[in-house]
Amino acid sequence: MNHKYKVLTSAIALIVLVVIFYFIANAITTYTGYFVTDEKINKPTNFQLCLEEQDITLYINSANSKKTLENLELFKYLNYISIINCNINNKPCITDKVSKFPAYIINGNKIEEGINIFKLSDLSGCKIN
Repeated sequence: MNHKYKVLTSAIALIVLVVIFYFIANAITTYTGYFVTDEKINKPTNFQLCLEEQDITLYINSANSKKTLENLELFKYLNYISIINCNINNKPCITDKVSKFPAYIINGNKIEEGINIFKLSDLSGCKIN
């Protein structure tokens, strides 16, 4: 009986603490306008949204595309651009006359070398936040 009482008391205490935290977080949000949790964690930045709107294609030629992409300086922004692996499908590479890798075609401009975020910003017209 004593063990059941301890478990029940602990469960009630936990529920009370969660409810108190909810009301405190709600009060903070109401009075300050700020949320207790950070909503920006999964939200794309204006720079990333701008990249998504541009015509940007990255060309690689690799049997291990995952490793190749992880080693690129722009790895953080690859979700917002198109990627073509010429090792798997070389038709677009032949059509766009890509011979050096990595290569980028950004709004019609071909760059056959690795680029950094500043060059990507300059060529895409997207401002870095």
